[in-house]
Amino acid sequence: MSGISPTPRTISLALAGSAPFAAAFLWPQLAWVGWSVLGLLALAFLWDAVQGRRTPLTASRSLPDPLYQAEPAFYPLTVTNPSGRPVSLTVREVLGRELTDAPLDRELVVPAGAQATVKLRALPTVRGDITVQAPVVRLTGPLGLAFHTRTLGEVGSARVFPRMRQPEDAELLLQQLITRPVGTIRERFKGVSQEIHGLRNYLPGDPMRHLDWKATARLQRPVTREYTLAQNQQVVILLDAGRSMAAHTDGASQFDHALSSALALLRVAVTQGDEVTLLIYDQDIRSVVKIDRRSRGFQALFARLYDIQPSDTEAHHALAAQWVLRHCKRRSLVVCLSAAADMGSADRLSLALKTLAGRHVPLWVNLTDPDLSEVAGSMATSTVQAYAKLAAMEITDANQAAWTRLRGSGVHIHSTDARQLTLGLLRHYVQLKGSRL
Repeated sequence: MSGISPTPRTISLALAGSAPFAAAFLWPQLAWVGWSVLGLLALAFLWDAVQGRRTPLTASRSLPDPLYQAEPAFYPLTVTNPSGRPVSLTVREVLGRELTDAPLDRELVVPAGAQATVKLRALPTVRGDITVQAPVVRLTGPLGLAFHTRTLGEVGSARVFPRMRQPEDAELLLQQLITRPVGTIRERFKGVSQEIHGLRNYLPGDPMRHLDWKATARLQRPVTREYTLAQNQQVVILLDAGRSMAAHTDGASQFDHALSSALALLRVAVTQGDEVTLLIYDQDIRSVVKIDRRSRGFQALFARLYDIQPSDTEAHHALAAQWVLRHCKRRSLVVCLSAAADMGSADRLSLALKTLAGRHVPLWVNLTDPDLSEVAGSMATSTVQAYAKLAAMEITDANQAAWTRLRGSGVHIHSTDARQLTLGLLRHYVQLKGSRL
């Protein structure tokens, strides 16, 4: 990209230089004065433009690698000026809609033979490999008459990983489950396993049923049993990558939200000593990742999954269930993250989960469509709105009926929107981990 344009100073001088033409009606000889002034201005403009074009500049940016979806990242952009004069310029960072909601413009003065740095902010909105255009600068010539616009550098790329940070409540629970040693988690969730971690002095508020009476009698003071979550269990996460997960909520697809929550659950489960399998599927099995405490970090896991996008085909839920039955012989917690976009897909997913209920503990986490709930609860003011409300209510009622039948078959159901997904998922994991496996 390259181009030359006049500055406001040039336009002002051109208007002033045109004044003799107005008086040329009375004194024709003044027209030559106007033409002379404009001619000199044109020559000065061209000289200024050439000098601006000849000014050597380079630019470099240091985008973090990787970036994380929906998480702001700050990075430096440095412009180097090896010429013998200071340069005033405007830097436009064209990251694209994938990395920012608007071009980033900064005014900058780069001293002669030196460099200047500006700090910019990127906010990725999508995952995957993103093409990043080179920055554009518009510098002013020595006389301040011409703008010269040019592109500095080459087209680059950036990797955007799934979102790491969760909404506030979910992040607090996530960090507690990850950072605190197993056995020191004192949150009182219904259904936690009764695996004893150790004994400690009684604290006000401890349940009476946790008192260890033998230790209390022996030590002559109240002693409480401290429980931990059961370890060495197996968790299977089935992540639907079909077309129902391509719908967008809060600026990201349902699949984006589900992938971020699935990775959060995976981190927690591995920290708690479980073996975890993450399976992503649509019409086919697209990715299978197995990880446990012996695995080295999660960066490699993110690198394998960050560019997977939902497809435009219907998910084959029965295929995923068959994979679980064939490869998971131990009784496992099977978490299925999906979105029932219609009654047909809900029925197919229900049948697939029922086949797992005999051997495993299935949990269906259904991502609801906020628009569908809004339409179902809205007040219809026209015939079209009445039909839309009726259709939304039929889908909602059918889903409720399907979930009631599934619960009777041993399938656990959790229906939530994207904003509460991670928090509800982690709570269900803690509740089901010991009481059901």
